[in-house]
Amino acid sequence: MDFSKLSVAIDLGSSKVKGAIGYVNEAGRFVCITSDTEQSSGICRGYVKNISEAAGRVKNLMTKLKNRLINWAKKEDYLPEGYRLTIDKVYVSISAADTQGVFKTIVRNLPHEEVTEDLIQSMLEENEKSAKKAYSNNMDYLMSIPQRYILDGFEEETPVGCVCNQLSVVIQNILVKKDLLYNIKTCFERAGYPNVEFCLSPLSMANVVLTEQERMDGSALIDFGAMDTSVSLFQNKTLKYVYILPKGSNHITKDLQELKVPEDKAQTIKHNVCAAPGFKEPCYFTMMVCGEERYFESEVVSRIVEDRLNKILSQVEAVISYVMSLQDINQIVLVGGGSKQQFLKEKVEATLGISTRLGSVIDMGDDTRILPFAAVLGTLYNAQGGSVVLEEIEQTVTKPEKKQTVGGKSFAQKVKATVGSFMDDLFKDPGAQDSDKM
Repeated sequence: MDFSKLSVAIDLGSSKVKGAIGYVNEAGRFVCITSDTEQSSGICRGYVKNISEAAGRVKNLMTKLKNRLINWAKKEDYLPEGYRLTIDKVYVSISAADTQGVFKTIVRNLPHEEVTEDLIQSMLEENEKSAKKAYSNNMDYLMSIPQRYILDGFEEETPVGCVCNQLSVVIQNILVKKDLLYNIKTCFERAGYPNVEFCLSPLSMANVVLTEQERMDGSALIDFGAMDTSVSLFQNKTLKYVYILPKGSNHITKDLQELKVPEDKAQTIKHNVCAAPGFKEPCYFTMMVCGEERYFESEVVSRIVEDRLNKILSQVEAVISYVMSLQDINQIVLVGGGSKQQFLKEKVEATLGISTRLGSVIDMGDDTRILPFAAVLGTLYNAQGGSVVLEEIEQTVTKPEKKQTVGGKSFAQKVKATVGSFMDDLFKDPGAQDSDKM
């Protein structure tokens, strides 16, 4: 087993901190070795508000993942005797809620030259260098996404190999607030993992959830998170727009608490009732609440869920309508913990009038349990490895203790002889002493 290919990915969610370890094998298939979660604390919408609390949660999760990795390696007989595994690098997904997209155009005048990969790369490097300087006061440059290539005034999807007099590259620079990255880095340093690399969550998810055709033809990736809902729009295999709506599935939970049930019971009800009354026959169900059996009418509960969903989807619909005036949207894909809501797919499809499906991760089937893990699995899939190091355990050689000698005898022997002589004199029979004198 080549441990250098392994990657460790973390997603800092508002309700859960999620982590996974895996790699892409030689056949190009995605392999997730293990995953786990920890209750989120000190984190809101991917932003670390309380560094100490968040560091504790991250440390707990990393300990779980490391122990699972070691157990897996031992079970598969991958861990040689006298060696140990350590985690050296962590890939962390950045929520779109904390980012800002700024468009910039880089232009090169060419005397009828051929466009090469090196030329495009030099233009991207020029953009990155200027972006880091331009936004250094309160924003950090995270990454850039080429949007369009324009050759002599005409857009070209594949510019390499074409000949032109002027090449323009339209680039979207993704920026984040300085304290966002600082707080996350400090959090992981306190947890014992200072080597952190950042990834943009919508891009990571799209690469494992959307098909190549969906990213090409125009699609919307909707991530129903706990505190917000992000809508990421793709076309021509490129992330075009990201919109953040400050409402998520936790707002449904709070609405259900109006039924005078605690939060954990509201969560259970949310995941077991229909997202819209019309898709399921009404019924009654019971639940133990504070030691008392309570009766609930499913249609009443579903109405509460539907009212909140309607408010969220009305904002999503406004975003989709605006984007469709600029580009086609042919497919909607749902991910995130909130997308596990019963009949949500049907509800979204009926509301927006666009073909909708639940997201599935490459090589992992259509298991809905994966939906909340889309961000961390996407980050893991796109990582470059180098997270796990196989180290040889240093053998400590214990040298025998050297005895101190005095006058040819050991110090201990000298003391014993002196004390022994004194004790002999102390307990000697007085009568024997007198007889000796006689």
